[in-house]
Amino acid sequence: MADLIRLLPDHIANQIAAGEVVQRPASVVKELMENAIDAGAQNIRLIINDAGKTLIQLVDDGIGMSETDARMSFERHATSKIQKAEDLFNLHTMGFRGEALASIAAVAQVEMRTKKRGEELGVRLQVEGSELILQEPCQAAAGTSISVKNLFYNIPARRNFLKSDKVEFKHILDEFQQIAIAHPDIFFALHHNGQKQFHLPASNLKQRIIQVLGKKYAQALIPISEETDIIKIWGYVGKPDFARKMRGDQYFYVNQRYIKSNYLQHALFQAYEDLLPQKMYPLYVVFFELDPAKIDVNVHPSKQEIKFEDERLIYNYLRVCTRHALAQHHVTPSIDFEQESSISKQLEREQMEKQQLFSNKTSSSKSSTGSGGYRPPQKTEQEKNNLAHWEKLYAGLQNEEEEEQQPLPSKLSKQTPLFEQEEEETLQMGQGPKQELFYLGQGYMISPLRAGYLLIHQQTALERILYDDYLQRLEHKRLVQQHSLFPISVSLNLRDAKLLQELLPELKKMGFELVPMGETTFVISSVPAYLEQLGEEDGWLKEILEQYQLGQSLSLSFEQNMARAMAMRMAKQQPKRLSPMEMQALIDRLFACQNPERSPRGRRCFIRYNFEELDSRFES
Repeated sequence: MADLIRLLPDHIANQIAAGEVVQRPASVVKELMENAIDAGAQNIRLIINDAGKTLIQLVDDGIGMSETDARMSFERHATSKIQKAEDLFNLHTMGFRGEALASIAAVAQVEMRTKKRGEELGVRLQVEGSELILQEPCQAAAGTSISVKNLFYNIPARRNFLKSDKVEFKHILDEFQQIAIAHPDIFFALHHNGQKQFHLPASNLKQRIIQVLGKKYAQALIPISEETDIIKIWGYVGKPDFARKMRGDQYFYVNQRYIKSNYLQHALFQAYEDLLPQKMYPLYVVFFELDPAKIDVNVHPSKQEIKFEDERLIYNYLRVCTRHALAQHHVTPSIDFEQESSISKQLEREQMEKQQLFSNKTSSSKSSTGSGGYRPPQKTEQEKNNLAHWEKLYAGLQNEEEEEQQPLPSKLSKQTPLFEQEEEETLQMGQGPKQELFYLGQGYMISPLRAGYLLIHQQTALERILYDDYLQRLEHKRLVQQHSLFPISVSLNLRDAKLLQELLPELKKMGFELVPMGETTFVISSVPAYLEQLGEEDGWLKEILEQYQLGQSLSLSFEQNMARAMAMRMAKQQPKRLSPMEMQALIDRLFACQNPERSPRGRRCFIRYNFEELDSRFES
């Protein structure tokens, strides 16, 4: 029987090995930038075409290479950074395996020009699929220029698995930002398809964070610092007010190497305990400096996962250090003094709010006589039937005999009507449960039923109402623009600006007019009429973008995703305390929706309790 085991040719072995190192264009960017930093470069320029699929070029002013070193750099496991196994535990460079250039050259067409400082001529090499095509002397500036063209040209299946240019460039941005933040003393520049994306002069860490993440973080950064015989921790964390619902502005560095660690992330979140709502993530850029012998970076091909000798000690240092920094800057949980115990103050406030309600209704009726503005779409027969008989949805659960219930308190504060335009239409229908409603506070209200009661969450109910309303407006194109008297300028970070650029055509259909002014600045000249009254256009625009990105993981159409994002944003703007009239209007509109039980993000809008359940709880 013939032998079955054969030694693979070098080019095939290199392609297989390259799969661990080069997963997408961003992997190439990471390896080339780290090599430039290890070479002592002070100026690094990155040029990208078609999200790295056709060209990735990096130009640096590092020490350069001799002709022999340039040729050896494309051989697998050829490196100048370690010489023996013990060196793995005394690393002071980003790279050390000697695999990067060999892996890149195995799956792309690579051209290198390099020259050592003080020499007259440099060397030019061309390598395709691990095969040396050309090696010759050339004129070159001191340093190294590497061009990686047509990535995965010889592996069509891998190339077909690449995502869209938008997704691949986002990964490149992530790698670029991670390295640029770690080295604020180095100049970095990034160009994509001939357009400048970043121009980062050498500066300090705080300035570099602001350059990369945006000017809005200038007032958000809190410095942290702790130094012991074992470890030095330093960097910045963000104020709770600047926390976001998305992860993305979180950076850990160990000896200036970017790492990912859920364990250390948990330690930092523990420091924010009671300071942040659930599922909100703070900004942080935290550096750890410790003896290289106490960590192991040779764990994963990406070198973004490391092992600590004493991980629990690092955890405690980070948590205490962050908590101390937050306390020093007076970032502590606030006490809610909203409740007033004085009856006289409560009555006085009610009287003032009644007068305000009367004046608001008068002005609303005058403004509604005009021909402009948005008219709500007519409700279908099914929705009208649901609105009239919504309580019958629970008829099968009401087994108790009807008993006369004691009326709940009804003297609650009056505020501006929740839905100015739709309120009159809803109340004139004379439908819905005309029973006493009670506002509990903290966004909860009670609606009595014959056999129990409903506990309704105001914000999630409002999200459902607004979602259906916005979706109907988008689908029927019934949108009215409100032009701003004074256009508002909004500055975003580069990632959000790129997303907004792509959404501009669709946003225009929805009533937004945004004019780009440079790479990251936009001018808002008009908004949909139903948003104009809220103000703070820059704030809700950023949050709509954030909610839209969160919704991209769901299989939603653009209209559904935008309606969901706007509903979740606008539901926060409504007043917390509602009058009985406003509560009734909200409940009527909730049960006129197609799906009143769940908000667009899947949360329950209400919970039904029956008296039998309450009795059993008192007996237990």
